[in-house]
Amino acid sequence: MRRCAVHGRISCRDYGCVAADTAHHSRGHNNGFIATAPDNTTRVTVQPEPPAEVVFAVAQYGRFLATRHAAGNARDHVERLLDGEPATTRIVLDFTDVEAVAGAFADELAGELYTRYGARLKLVGGNAEVSDSVCTAVLRRQR
Repeated sequence: MRRCAVHGRISCRDYGCVAADTAHHSRGHNNGFIATAPDNTTRVTVQPEPPAEVVFAVAQYGRFLATRHAAGNARDHVERLLDGEPATTRIVLDFTDVEAVAGAFADELAGELYTRYGARLKLVGGNAEVSDSVCTAVLRRQR
């Protein structure tokens, strides 16, 4: 049996390698690669699957978000959505249709989730004011 030249495993199909047993990889699996069979006749380009995402619509808690208590409820909701998901699942906080976010809400939701999950957190949507509040909360947690 042949092993994958990149991973050294008997099979690396878990990483999306369709030519796992005979492939010569020009790039690592994380960024996609081109696999060529030993006879140089078969060439397959493989792209990795994007990480799974849990999208949370923050607007379901209101258009004007202010209190730590409300943010704590929203954070608990997000964490319940993550139960049973792989550890690589990305958390997408969607602020579409949210008009304003107080610093306390932003810190308790986005800041706390950033502290727990780091780079897995992705922020989308929202107007400039909302983006400023949320980004400020996350940046404070980075210090």
